[in-house]
Amino acid sequence: MATVPLPPCDGPRLQAGLYEKFRIEVPVMEWQGRQYLRVSIGAYNTRQDVERLTGALRALLRP
Repeated sequence: MATVPLPPCDGPRLQAGLYEKFRIEVPVMEWQGRQYLRVSIGAYNTRQDVERLTGALRALLRP
């Protein structure tokens, strides 16, 4: 499990976009005014799962 800081963004909107556009369900949380992604990778996850998440984040966090 890991907590990853995100650039300034609308956390609830990002979380909804990850699910609606990519069917990726992962929590986005705010702590002390910053947004964080909480990722839990298990033995059943593949490298392709991680690459899919990073690609989705790049697409949704583009300025």
